[in-house]
Amino acid sequence: MGKIRIEVDEEKLVNALDGFIGAGGVRDLIKDMFNHTQKAKEMLGQLLLGEELPIKPTVGQMGYVKMEHMWFTNKEFTQNTDLDVKGTLSCKVVRINGYTEYSQVSIEFPTYDSAGEIQIISNGVAFDQFIWLQEDLKDSII
Repeated sequence: MGKIRIEVDEEKLVNALDGFIGAGGVRDLIKDMFNHTQKAKEMLGQLLLGEELPIKPTVGQMGYVKMEHMWFTNKEFTQNTDLDVKGTLSCKVVRINGYTEYSQVSIEFPTYDSAGEIQIISNGVAFDQFIWLQEDLKDSII
């Protein structure tokens, strides 16, 4: 079965939800979610359409992240080095920021600075940008 993209006016959606699950503060909660971030809108839409939310990693979990999904100062010193595994870096989850945040996961990962020294830096990624160790890169652990 294929996917379809639906665009719904926020006011119409809130009114439909009021009729579906009743008032009792739901309207205010949904309006707050719509005003929070685009991610909050996406997550609410997924739930309403019966889709599952992404699985979130746990703090301390190791994985990978594609360098193309991140910005960091010394990227050019890290690309094509021993830290670069098929265009990814190994990383460790240090904080879960939540489903509705743009950077849902805070991670730490090693990079090289301009002097060639390894430094650990932090960045944020979405849940779907975190690559689990059991995926195709598991044989390339640094």
